Amino acid sequence: MNTIFPTILAILTQHRRHKVENIQWSQKLFTYNIFRLWELIFWRRCGKSNREGDTIRAEAFTHFSYNAGEITIIRRFYTWEALIAYTEEVIRKFFTLPKFNFRFVRVPQLITPRGTQFPLDEIFSFAIAFDVSDAGVGDNAGLATVFSVSHTTTGSDMILITPCAKNETSARTFTGVTYAAVAMTKIGTTATQDNVSSDTFLKMAPTTGANTLEATISGLATGPKQIAFVGMSYSGTAQTGQPDSSGTNALNASTVTNFSVSTTVVASNCWLSGSGTEDQGDIAVGAAGAGTTYRGTELMNMQHADSNGTVATGAQTLNWGRAGTAADITGAIVSIAPVADVVVSRPKAFTLLGIGQ
Repeated sequence: MNTIFPTILAILTQHRRHKVENIQWSQKLFTYNIFRLWELIFWRRCGKSNREGDTIRAEAFTHFSYNAGEITIIRRFYTWEALIAYTEEVIRKFFTLPKFNFRFVRVPQLITPRGTQFPLDEIFSFAIAFDVSDAGVGDNAGLATVFSVSHTTTGSDMILITPCAKNETSARTFTGVTYAAVAMTKIGTTATQDNVSSDTFLKMAPTTGANTLEATISGLATGPKQIAFVGMSYSGTAQTGQPDSSGTNALNASTVTNFSVSTTVVASNCWLSGSGTEDQGDIAVGAAGAGTTYRGTELMNMQHADSNGTVATGAQTLNWGRAGTAADITGAIVSIAPVADVVVSRPKAFTLLGIGQ
C-alpha cells in the first residue's frame, strides 16, 4: 500500500501511524465506515506514551459506576470520529435510517490487536457484606419488659436482622422490636420447645448511623428468666421481598453435638443469618459448624451466627457445635437476598482501538 500519505501525516502531526490491514465494516453506521476508509488509506494515528515508542490510541472510553442505587455513565471521546459516530448512533435510536451492507469488502487480516469490543449489555452484580453485630442484651433478672441496645449501621442497601430468644417458664412472648423507633417485622413462627424459644425480626432499609434497638416482651419473667436479643446488619441487600426464606428447628432433651437449622434458599447469592438457643448453656461450647460463623459472644444461652458468605439455592443450614449435654434447643434463621443484578444497555459503538460495529 502507498506510504506517502501516512508518512506526510506522521510528519505533520508528530505521531507515528499504525498500518491497519483489516477493517471491520459496520452494517449500521455510515460515519463509522467513512472513518475506517480514511484509516485504510492514511493509516491510524498512534498516541504518544511516556516511554519510548508509541501506543495505539483509544478513540472512546466508557465508565460505568453504581452507588446508592444510581448508575452513572461517563463517556470520553478522544477523537472527532468517535464523537461523530456516537452522535449518529444516538440519532438512529430516534429515527429509522437505512443500514449498509459491506460484506463484499475483503481485506487481509489485521497484524496487530484490535482491542476488545464492549458487549451490548453489561450485567452488574452486587454482593452482601456483613456490617456489624452490636453488643446485644442478655438479661436474667426478670424485672423489666423493655430492653434496648445501641446499634450503628453503615453502608448502602442495608438490612437489620435481630434474633430474639428466651428461656423462662412463663408464657411471655416478644411483642415487638423497633430500631430508631420504627417497628421491625417478625419473620415466620416462633420456634418453641418447652421453656425455650427463638424468633427473628427484620428491617429493610434501616436508618443509618447510631440508633436504639429495642425489644419488648409481654410481661415479667418467672423461672430461669433468661432473655436475649442482638442486632446484625448487612449491606448490599435487596430492599424488597425480604427475607428470601426462613426456617426454624426445635429439639427436646437432645444430646446432639451439632444443632442445625435449615431453610430453602430461593435467590442466588443469598446469605444465612439467625440464632440458636437452649436451656443448658451448651449452644456455643463447640466450634461453629460447617458454613457457619459466630458473630460476637453467646448471650444467655443464645448464639447468633451467619454464613459469612453466599450459599447455594435449595436446602441450606446454619450449624452450632455442642458438647452434647441433654437440652431443649431451638433456632430460627433467614436467608437474605442481595441487590438484584442491574442490566445496563451499552451502545454497541466502541472498541479500545476502533469504534465498534
